[in-house]
Amino acid sequence: KVAWRGIINSLTQLTLKCTSPGVPDIYQGTELWDLTLVDPDNRQPVDYGQRHELLQTMIEENKAGARTMLDKLAQNPFDGKIKLWLTYILLNFRKENPDLFLKGHYIPMEVEGNLKQHIMGFARNHNEQWLLVVVPLITANLSGKPSGEYLSELDWQNTHVVFPETMNGEWRNLLTGEKHGISGAISVSEIFAPTGIGLLSR
Repeated sequence: KVAWRGIINSLTQLTLKCTSPGVPDIYQGTELWDLTLVDPDNRQPVDYGQRHELLQTMIEENKAGARTMLDKLAQNPFDGKIKLWLTYILLNFRKENPDLFLKGHYIPMEVEGNLKQHIMGFARNHNEQWLLVVVPLITANLSGKPSGEYLSELDWQNTHVVFPETMNGEWRNLLTGEKHGISGAISVSEIFAPTGIGLLSR
């Protein structure tokens, strides 16, 4: 149960690091779970071959079906591949949209519902390019399956992100490729399935 919530925290931290204003600092070797302490414990050789092989396999599996692959990663989060894939998605999106992160605005999003204090949401915007980021916070005391069968399998009840009129429209989930037609609000549960992290672009 503790490790499962730690995984959620780690994916949240990675997402915020790569989407908030500033430059993300990613320590080489932490693309998978890394349970070492600080110097000198973390100064170990990095198995780049393993990471390359895992990533190439996931790229091929993603071509066959993004949602199917993500379901598989979310059901087996302890092998670390979900963190490697999220790192790949986030850094590639930054590379493809440099102005969004160099010049884009940071817009805090309003969250409503019973568990709004457990959600952080914001948008990045530059001209017509938008990115919506929604992550969970402090989940240890929330109800949900402690087995970690799905990272998104927490009961978010009626919690939702409020959309101003200027942000209504069709958004694409960066992880699943699925489309979301949003007008006024979107539920956290819909955003988080199946990984427990929300990344939508428009």
